[in-house]
Amino acid sequence: MRRGYPRPRTYVEKTTANPYRSRSESYGKQWDDREYPHPYTAEEDGIAAIHQGRLKESITFKRCGTCGETVEDDLVGLIIYNNSSQIARDKSDGRVLHSESGPYHLKCLALNFTMCPHLANTKIYAPAVGLWKDVRQDIMDAIPY
Repeated sequence: MRRGYPRPRTYVEKTTANPYRSRSESYGKQWDDREYPHPYTAEEDGIAAIHQGRLKESITFKRCGTCGETVEDDLVGLIIYNNSSQIARDKSDGRVLHSESGPYHLKCLALNFTMCPHLANTKIYAPAVGLWKDVRQDIMDAIPY
């Protein structure tokens, strides 16, 4: 998949509000039957599944998960699980990093939370920022092998 902007577009016929529920549940009409920017770390055939190779490349080489370009700044955008996430309930502070947490350019993180139906329509995730040297290992540890 190519890097940079403009991002390729992907048509989403029907989306689901919760990945653990049936695919028949929709975000609602405002999100269905639209094209979305295709994130760099997403699989080619859809924006909901993560391409593990590009995810690892993103973390290893500090490439933005949205556009695929190198994130030059030390401060990176992050996606975190918040207190309402079942995954976070096992953690003491209720906020955890995961393999899709980052890095992101701050403008790309804003795009994620504006355009991604899953991120924009749930309370499971929250945008954040952090120093890459402080969060990189935690994100690396979360990569599923």
